[in-house]
Amino acid sequence: MRILVVGFMHPKEDKRVSRTVRALSEKHDVIYLYWTKEKELREKKGRIEYIPAYYPQHLGIRSRFKFERQVTKMIKEIDCDLAYFHHYQVLDPFGPYRAMKGTPIITDIHEYIPDDYMAGVNQIPKKLRMTVGEFIFQYISKHSDGLICTTELTREK
Repeated sequence: MRILVVGFMHPKEDKRVSRTVRALSEKHDVIYLYWTKEKELREKKGRIEYIPAYYPQHLGIRSRFKFERQVTKMIKEIDCDLAYFHHYQVLDPFGPYRAMKGTPIITDIHEYIPDDYMAGVNQIPKKLRMTVGEFIFQYISKHSDGLICTTELTREK
């Protein structure tokens, strides 16, 4: 079985994601797509293929959207039997799910999305952020074959 693990804005050595990648690679081939702010080359070590997605943070919203679209395109080009999304993209949250249509998807959700969505962007009213966050949460829940929830609130919803 080939499993795609997408870390989105998590670096290669993120503790939780890399632990998941190592565990899955004990029995399966793993393609690990991760964020990096340094230009890196694609590499293969054992049963893990590392694919970097370069983005030098803090370039603005247009640049971030373009990066997320690039990640979605990379996801679409990968042939796998199962996709494991560690969190979600903020500006293009639906793209990866559409790109993997027909492939089982497991999503690891950190926080309850309506509370967490764009929490640091004070220019957008909280009520609007929560409404959009709830829509994203419902979409992700509907289009995932399984959810891993790290908070009690997320599990309840």
